[in-house]
Amino acid sequence: TTINGAYYAKLPKKVRAAIKEKRCGLLAKGHRLQQDNSPSHNSHITVASGRKCGFEILSR
Repeated sequence: TTINGAYYAKLPKKVRAAIKEKRCGLLAKGHRLQQDNSPSHNSHITVASGRKCGFEILSR
């Protein structure tokens, strides 16, 4: 599997769905997503997808 921006753009949706299923009360508090400075993590598509899902994006 090639790891690129399009792949990482799908992950926040999956993470949000898993949190909603397992710990629905935590979504109201807000979440932070920490990523390293990999180009695929910093792509505009990935960052926009994370913010759209309600995550605050932290970078190192």
